[in-house]
Amino acid sequence: MNLNQVSVPCTDMAASVAFYRALGLRQIVSSPPDYARFECPLGGSTFSLHRRPEPSRDDGVVVYFEIEDLDGRVSALQLAGFEFDTEPQDQPWLWREAYLRDPAGNRICLFRAGVNRRYPPWRLGDRARLQNVDSLSVTDRTLVSCRDDAECEKLGAFLADRIYEFNAKATGYDDGMLLAGCIRNDAGDIIAGFNGHTWGGCCELSHVWVDERYRGQGLGSVLLRSAEAEAVARGCAQVVLATHSFQAPGVYERMGYEKKYAIEGRPKGYADIIYVKVLQASPASALS
Repeated sequence: MNLNQVSVPCTDMAASVAFYRALGLRQIVSSPPDYARFECPLGGSTFSLHRRPEPSRDDGVVVYFEIEDLDGRVSALQLAGFEFDTEPQDQPWLWREAYLRDPAGNRICLFRAGVNRRYPPWRLGDRARLQNVDSLSVTDRTLVSCRDDAECEKLGAFLADRIYEFNAKATGYDDGMLLAGCIRNDAGDIIAGFNGHTWGGCCELSHVWVDERYRGQGLGSVLLRSAEAEAVARGCAQVVLATHSFQAPGVYERMGYEKKYAIEGRPKGYADIIYVKVLQASPASALS
């Protein structure tokens, strides 16, 4: 389950839209006077407003926006005329928080938690799993091989989550997000696409594919530019990818990717090649 959308009520749509745009959100849907939707500058989370006639006076709902440079952003917003209910303060739960309200009276928390948002020292489950290891019997430790693709995929997803948890705790980076995009023809069929992920200032592309009937038309370059633009928007400094020698290494080299090394014999008679491209942040992304 992924919390990626929050909607709050408002009475003055124009004032609320102006507030959230000034706060730094990018508006992606406008249906005045009743609805507006925004996209966060980093990641794929969305936030929407819906109009209702009466002001909101319920303090039970709080919308949280995490900001790396919390104190700096609060100072900049105060200079721009924003009024805060509370200045940035360190909390016992290891978050630093500042509170304000939007024009409709909804409470907004700007905060910085980092790894403590998902992996605080008191996170449930981790300690119990470690304690239970010593009590396992010899039978419990017996290796059981996965026999079908479904079992392998399930185990793979489980292991990927455990490795990510370890990596996040070890580095302090818990901003891992999936990345993907595709191109469809007039019939709605996917004819090209890419997928991968971003984490800790780096973008890794797992697959880049173009239907052979549409190759030679520049679609691969379109995919790479799209992935790179989103990576820059997420604060990434480089893109890493692997391709085989029989695939399209020339395409990546023409797009500015630098060959780092090749693993010969993967598969036999061919090589697996690792490419890296350093990304240049656009002026707009550097300010976000």
